[in-house]
Amino acid sequence: MGFGRKVRSFREMNEVRRQRSIQRRKQEELRRERQREQTEIAINRMQTSANIFAINVNASFNVVDNLIRAAQQIRIDTAIAKSERTQADAASLKGGSADIKV
Repeated sequence: MGFGRKVRSFREMNEVRRQRSIQRRKQEELRRERQREQTEIAINRMQTSANIFAINVNASFNVVDNLIRAAQQIRIDTAIAKSERTQADAASLKGGSADIKV
């Protein structure tokens, strides 16, 4: 008796792996396409609002990408600073010193 275990051949396991990787690639491509569309929408929205205020704007994908990256980096830096403060507070409550490595 196999106790409910399914015995798979290497051929079957490789086929399952191949199918999963194909599925993963499709999902990643769909995600990239959605991000591209959302970025285009954001650029169009920015240009529309700039046109309302009579500002001449021609935002490229790279400019928007750099703005997004900068905003993300600010969030990351804020989270790190908050984490370091929490570590320092916890260490001071214990009566020890905080050894923070950057």
